Amino acid sequence: MGKDEEHKEVPFPAYAKFLVGGVSGMVASYAVHPMDFLKTRLQMSGSGGQKKMYSGPLDALSKITKAEGVMAVFNGGTACIGRQIIYATCRLGIYTTLLGMAQKGDEPPGFAIKAGCGMASGLIAGFFATPMDLCIIRMISDGAKPPDKQFKYHHVVNCLMRIGKEEGGIHGLYRGAFPTTCRAMVVNGSVLATYSQAKEFLMGIGQKEGLGLHSCASIIAGAVTAIVSLPVDIIKTRIQASKGAGNPLVIVGGIIKNEGPFAFWKGLSPYFVRLAPMTILTFIFVEKFTYWYHIYVLGNKNPKSNL
Repeated sequence: MGKDEEHKEVPFPAYAKFLVGGVSGMVASYAVHPMDFLKTRLQMSGSGGQKKMYSGPLDALSKITKAEGVMAVFNGGTACIGRQIIYATCRLGIYTTLLGMAQKGDEPPGFAIKAGCGMASGLIAGFFATPMDLCIIRMISDGAKPPDKQFKYHHVVNCLMRIGKEEGGIHGLYRGAFPTTCRAMVVNGSVLATYSQAKEFLMGIGQKEGLGLHSCASIIAGAVTAIVSLPVDIIKTRIQASKGAGNPLVIVGGIIKNEGPFAFWKGLSPYFVRLAPMTILTFIFVEKFTYWYHIYVLGNKNPKSNL
């Protein structure tokens, strides 16, 4: 066997891209779930013409822990894990696969292609993860309702079964599928493409591959994504929080009329505080797990990132 053939890099298998994406997403998402909890509660505050419950993130945290207990911020945690099994596995696995297909030689794809790959992966992942996303919103928002209006779900399986039984089967489970899928497209098109582009730019000005590079690129991607995707996230949350059918245009009109246009960025600080570490942790785990798989499973000595 020749020297070049002996050290030839083994291609990263497609199934491993999905596995790495799913595990990375689950670990990162559960770690920042309390911030997602606060973001959702703030988005629901003042909806439906009701009085605002919280003046900000700290006020929300204080009132929620006092009324519902310290562990209330982990309500919906089982649904969070279930969502990532579907969502993170699909979005990161599909994105890295499409990105690899789009690359010509050593020349990385342009930003538009990266964004297109991100939106395509988000569309597929967001649609199939809609039932789990619905469960997260229901379980998080439940404690903020009057006792007679609460669903009182025990866990994610109970939530899925009851929604399916009480709200029209598959149709009920896919309530809010359109805004959920739109949000996933916006989030993935911005976060994945921005991360890849920011990483490429930072490496071009001399930053080396490693934790610092991954963290800087993740923060840039998280900031861009938070601003761009929050309005769609709020509309999705309002639709999924109740049993009633929600028309996105009616909800948009109601928010502008009753709460003002800046209400579309309600909860921006916890959303970014949640999204930034979520983005950082996800990409760090993806990069590390990919590196370890190359080294310890495939035996590659100089592995390249998939992102």
